[in-house]
Amino acid sequence: MSDPAATPVKIWSMTIPIRWGDMDAWAHVNHAETLRYFEEARVAWSARFKLRRENRDGGFVVKKISVEYHESLVHPGTIISEIFTERIGNTSFTLRQVLTLQGNDKPCTTGEFVMVWMDYFNNRPAALPERLRAVLEGRGD
Repeated sequence: MSDPAATPVKIWSMTIPIRWGDMDAWAHVNHAETLRYFEEARVAWSARFKLRRENRDGGFVVKKISVEYHESLVHPGTIISEIFTERIGNTSFTLRQVLTLQGNDKPCTTGEFVMVWMDYFNNRPAALPERLRAVLEGRGD
């Protein structure tokens, strides 16, 4: 999966309802809420695969975010939020996240998230655990 030409692997999909309070004065979902939708999907994904440790000795953090807006997200609506693995490195990985309105095949918002696995005790990047690597490659359960 560390081959940059490799096909992204879909590792998560969920739906998220758009709340009226997510809208801004321009009648579309506020940009800050869009980042929350991405975050909600990553949190649900990490909880489902038990990637968050109870003892908090290590975990992943966001290093870099890049977001591109294609079409407005509006209320009422339901978002389909998908996560794909784009790259797996030694201490980091890149996720591509896509938000699509249910009933529409065109992505509304896409994001690229560079994540780093951290050793919290030493406050430095650490090697990705094998379990995380398996999940990122689509072979975890």
